[in-house]
Amino acid sequence: MLRALAIALVALSAASCRRAKTPAARPAPIPAAVPPTPARTDPAVPPSVAPAPPPRETPVAPDKPLLSVDRMEKLIDSMKEGHNPLLAQFAPTGALLDLGTQESRRAEFDAFARRYGFRNHEDYLYAWGRVEGIVIARRAAAEKIRELEAKSPRTPEEDAQLASLRRGPGYNADDAALVAKYETSYSDASQRYRTSK
Repeated sequence: MLRALAIALVALSAASCRRAKTPAARPAPIPAAVPPTPARTDPAVPPSVAPAPPPRETPVAPDKPLLSVDRMEKLIDSMKEGHNPLLAQFAPTGALLDLGTQESRRAEFDAFARRYGFRNHEDYLYAWGRVEGIVIARRAAAEKIRELEAKSPRTPEEDAQLASLRRGPGYNADDAALVAKYETSYSDASQRYRTSK
């Protein structure tokens, strides 16, 4: 039985060696590339064949830097404009721009954002979101810190929470320091926008 198995393995190995010495068949030639069909801009084109929208900005993780002095100052300047299509967030209703509105008015929004040095309206909104997020987190933390500092005695959990709150809002430290520096100017600009609408 073992002898028959050994003979079969030797025969199989020999056959494999013979196949390896046989020249391989040449692959079929690759056909010449067909030039792409130009994208159709007809509004009647169904979505399945309509050109794809430009790629979206990739969100920056909260612990990674996103802001700079220039971006911070230009964001504040943009909020002083009489017509800022991107700051529906500051209207009394607080209505955020929904995705459908962003897509249908992309060219208008992108043009406005580029005037202030942002790549597009998504880049602008990410910067605005980072600033607003840090401002909200700082205010909430300050309130909680006051509450915990006034409490005596505190539990070990409350002491740990207080230490964590004093370390900052969990955003990139440079961004948080920049927002702290410009917080008054930013708050004044956003308040003027809210009350003027």
